[in-house]
Amino acid sequence: MLLLTNLILGGIMILITIIIHAMAYNWVLNTIPRVAAIFTKFFDRIWKMPLLVMVVLFVITAIFIDIWLWTFLLMALDNTHLPDIETGLYYASTSFTTVGYGDVILSKDWRILGTVCAINGMFLFGWSAAFIYEIMEKLYHDDAIIKKKR
Repeated sequence: MLLLTNLILGGIMILITIIIHAMAYNWVLNTIPRVAAIFTKFFDRIWKMPLLVMVVLFVITAIFIDIWLWTFLLMALDNTHLPDIETGLYYASTSFTTVGYGDVILSKDWRILGTVCAINGMFLFGWSAAFIYEIMEKLYHDDAIIKKKR
């Protein structure tokens, strides 16, 4: 029964984090055309660099939100092994990033949830990297086309 509970809770968390990222990426895609004009006026020829920094920081913020959500869930379920916020955040971070040091572990009842957290992080880091690459590709590809026309 606990295995099923682990998988259901993990599935719900994966769904929530995917929604967070989909909303964040949708917002970024809708915002870039509006702020690009402002960035070109303010930063002139180097406008793409601060825009990319903004995109990366926004993606990292979404990842941090995911890690904090995992922290709160895991601490609520296993407060014996994750007795304080620092330990909970440390465990969620090492699991989500798939580092998994193993110096902090969950109880046997919830350890599958730690694995689901790692699967979630692995997927979202891949998606985040692909998203950032796509933004870079669009920005620099369009610029390359403009330079060829000159």
